[in-house]
Amino acid sequence: MSTEDIGKIDLATQALVEALTQSEAYRAYSANKQAVLENDVTRSLYSQYSRLLFAVQADTVAGRENEAQKKQLQQYYDMLIFDESAYEFIMAEHRLQDLMGKIYKQLANAVGVDIAHLEE
Repeated sequence: MSTEDIGKIDLATQALVEALTQSEAYRAYSANKQAVLENDVTRSLYSQYSRLLFAVQADTVAGRENEAQKKQLQQYYDMLIFDESAYEFIMAEHRLQDLMGKIYKQLANAVGVDIAHLEE
């Protein structure tokens, strides 16, 4: 890849970063994240939830099912949604991740990369 190509891609990436950080999805995510991190209990619950979510997703991608982890993940989620700021953060995080996924899908489609396995 040429230096010129890298420069063009870097400029386009910076424009995308700017657009994302100015989006409503990012602003909601950022504001709600701050509220969650300020509360020690909520921060701890979210940390455990996030860790379990990653583990469950990794198992799913690998074709494994861990029902105990799924149940524990649901329990953490159930606790978190009683806190309005945690619920709003989880929803905002989901919307931001959805937006980023759409961007990735558009990029992959534009260059002909098959990402069907990621969409399952």
